[in-house]
Amino acid sequence: MTRKTWLSISNVYISPIGNIGFSTEMRTDTISTNGIVAGDFNGHSEVRDDHVKGDERGEDIFSWATEFNMTILNNGSPTRLDPSTGSPSSPDVSLADFRWASKCEWRMPR
Repeated sequence: MTRKTWLSISNVYISPIGNIGFSTEMRTDTISTNGIVAGDFNGHSEVRDDHVKGDERGEDIFSWATEFNMTILNNGSPTRLDPSTGSPSSPDVSLADFRWASKCEWRMPR
C-alpha cells in the first residue's frame, strides 16, 4: 500500500425499532468494502458478542463481512450497557478490509 492509497470510511446506523419482518441488506454500492465500516448495527452475532443471544441481523452482518473478506475489529468488549438492567451487549461493530485491518486497533474507552 502506498501513501497515496485512499481510505474509505462508512458509518452505519440501523434502527432497532420495527425490524421484525425486515431483512438487512448490506449493499456494496452504498457501503464500501475497501476500507473501514463501523456503526450501530443493532444486531448481535455470537461470533463477536458473547453477552447476548445472536439474532438474524447479527448473523447477516457476519455473513456479509465474511463474504467480502472484512475483519471484525471488535475484541469482545461490550459497546453498550442496558440502562435499565445494566446488561452488556455489542450492537456496534467495526470492520476493516484486509489492507487496513492490521493497521487498526479497536478498544472501548474506560
